[in-house]
Amino acid sequence: GTHVGSIGVTSSGASVSLGGTGTANTMDDYEEGTFTPDTNIGFSSAVGEYVKIGSMVHFAIQATFNAGPGDGSQASSITGLPFSASPGDQLCEIWVVTHNEHTIGQVGGTGIALKGRGDGVPLTRGQIGSKGFQATGTYHIDL
Repeated sequence: GTHVGSIGVTSSGASVSLGGTGTANTMDDYEEGTFTPDTNIGFSSAVGEYVKIGSMVHFAIQATFNAGPGDGSQASSITGLPFSASPGDQLCEIWVVTHNEHTIGQVGGTGIALKGRGDGVPLTRGQIGSKGFQATGTYHIDL
């Protein structure tokens, strides 16, 4: 058959080379796990999962916001992503159940700012209290 890759094992770990033997073709950094997201008004329930391949992290969060105060002065955000985004200000998809507009997630560091897709204005605690929350996204990190 045709040689298209290899598997290597060393004292520092294992790697898979696909389509060649150069470092650009070597996958030697894979991790998956769970994390605990949090927010400034708290979640009544929350679960986060991630898969990290090299410098890319894919995550999914499913949660329900606490009731929280109904004010409009404090922007909402999610904290606790498993790795710090670099560069900052990367975007991901967010769904706040029963909120009347699609939402942008702006990933920076280990957090996500929640902003209205139509106007880019941060959502307030009054807009998200007691609502379901689903997020999926992929972001870049420094190695």
